[in-house]
Amino acid sequence: MVNPRKKIVVLGAGIAGIRIVQDLADRISTRKWQIILVDLENAHVYRADLYEVATAFNSRITEKCLVELKKTVATPIADLIDRKTVKFMQDEVVGIDSSGKKVRLKKNGIVKYDFLAVALGSETNYFEIPGLKKYGLPLKTVENAIKINYRLNRFFVDLRKNGARKNVNIYVGGGGATGVEVAGELIGFVKKICGKYDYPIDKVKVVLVEAARFLAGMNEKGTKIILKRLAKLGVKEIVRETIGDKTRGGAIAVNSFLQKVDDPCVFAAGDNAWFEMKNGGRLEMLAQAAYQEGALIAKNILRMIDGEEMIEFKPTRMHYVVPVGGKFGVWMVDDGRVFSGWWVWLVKRLIYLKYAMSIMPFRKAVKKWLHSRKVFAGND
Repeated sequence: MVNPRKKIVVLGAGIAGIRIVQDLADRISTRKWQIILVDLENAHVYRADLYEVATAFNSRITEKCLVELKKTVATPIADLIDRKTVKFMQDEVVGIDSSGKKVRLKKNGIVKYDFLAVALGSETNYFEIPGLKKYGLPLKTVENAIKINYRLNRFFVDLRKNGARKNVNIYVGGGGATGVEVAGELIGFVKKICGKYDYPIDKVKVVLVEAARFLAGMNEKGTKIILKRLAKLGVKEIVRETIGDKTRGGAIAVNSFLQKVDDPCVFAAGDNAWFEMKNGGRLEMLAQAAYQEGALIAKNILRMIDGEEMIEFKPTRMHYVVPVGGKFGVWMVDDGRVFSGWWVWLVKRLIYLKYAMSIMPFRKAVKKWLHSRKVFAGND
């Protein structure tokens, strides 16, 4: 009688999840092990460029236009995995029973595991602010980004129909990398929409809301450059107000091997992992951190299978490369030096190319990268 294969279940097909699955698939015995990948969507999304989708201008929005927008950041999961090695389930996770080593899925029911990697990302926290969930627009998915784009267009269409010439305030909540990127591109997007619908741009104000002293993970010098650039673009105000406190918010506390602190068979990576640094703070929720975590989790699962000593997670110092409207970016390297200019924007674009080449064949990666540059050329 053939022994059933043991199972490694990976929840989430983001940067960490795809890294785990691809690295395991290259090295594990498929006779003894089955890899199962679960995600609610059927595509892997490069979320670092969602701000581009949200602010992409087109003189005429069509179905084809929306499809092309989605293709810039979304890649079918089927194109990124070997279906002979990895079983993909498009499903929603509704529960995890770690004592019974089971995951409960909405459509597929119970899935047992021997090892579990949780890389589901995070949800928008509205901090119980009245009206924020109802009226705010999150930016976590491709659908979120397209909705922002559509709603802004629709808003100005309605203003034109009503003949209104009222003041319009658009608030961007959060001065992290995404908030700065959105604010920088949004002002250009709004100017084009105002031109399209003959609305006075002096009636529109874009406001970035952030409580922290520094923006986008930068130091004081980097923050000053960002503020100067945003002011030049026309982002009229930076409001220093607290939106909410940073808490664990459901993130899984992990040890130095990225295992759940009370369960060695469960690993966590990305936004839903709480890895505490030596200074007591949490490892920042950055794509580069998720990539490093995913790679290490794959190695440690293989080492556990082979009875070898695991490797501790020692994240490399993070680089912060932030586009700030058009062909301009700010880059803070690991020693605190700051650079800015058009060439930093180019570095950001090449980072995407490098990432694409790490998860798909060279030609496909270059084709996807060139497609994104063509679609987003109007933004820059």
